[in-house]
Amino acid sequence: MSIAASLPTQVGPELQQSAAETVKTVDLSSRGSTTPLKDQAGLAKGVNESAFAAEPVWACIRTHPKHEHIAAAQLSHVPGVEVFNPQLRLERQTRRGRMRSTESLFANYLFARFVIESTLEKVRYTASVKTVLQFGERIATIPDSVIEELRQALIENADTIFTDAPLEGEEVEISSGPFQGETGVILRVLPARERVEILLDVLGRPLPTEFRLSSIIFKRRTAAQKILSGDREPALVAGS
Repeated sequence: MSIAASLPTQVGPELQQSAAETVKTVDLSSRGSTTPLKDQAGLAKGVNESAFAAEPVWACIRTHPKHEHIAAAQLSHVPGVEVFNPQLRLERQTRRGRMRSTESLFANYLFARFVIESTLEKVRYTASVKTVLQFGERIATIPDSVIEELRQALIENADTIFTDAPLEGEEVEISSGPFQGETGVILRVLPARERVEILLDVLGRPLPTEFRLSSIIFKRRTAAQKILSGDREPALVAGS
């Protein structure tokens, strides 16, 4: 099962899979009863919910904007809570030139493993935590295997710095110069020179032309899209 297909749809717009097909939930309104969990994959039918709630599970935590690292630090001090705040390094084009930074994989979200029965309220009221993701009265939980797969993906990309360069074949728009407003298709990406070769249609004739990355408009991809897509082509090795 892929990572993207296993996480709730609320974890960023880049994960547009059906949460109902993959996310287990714990019913908070009827804890202590023996009823089926909402698991459309058919992995846990007729489970005693009080027993399930007494075991530590991974939950999805929504933080206040740009407070993922603060929430992670605060949650790490709560007894019985394990925190996973996936991050990777990015290089982006800014007005001050190319800048490198470390960003959360899912903006405004992280994961925490704890016993819902005894620790939920402590987690909810931790500084910089906005809410614990749930559907109605049910807390959404993430399978251990998905968290482990995500951790492994981050380990494999530990020495990679992802860039915001466009992809070959992608349609872009020229934002400055004599061709401003014209659109074309990326033929080649030249990251070392921070340029791209674009195929323009000029007077009905195809014209390959090089442009600076800073002079084109293209679809920016989030940190999650970069690593979950498995696309390492526009990435740099740390130290390069």
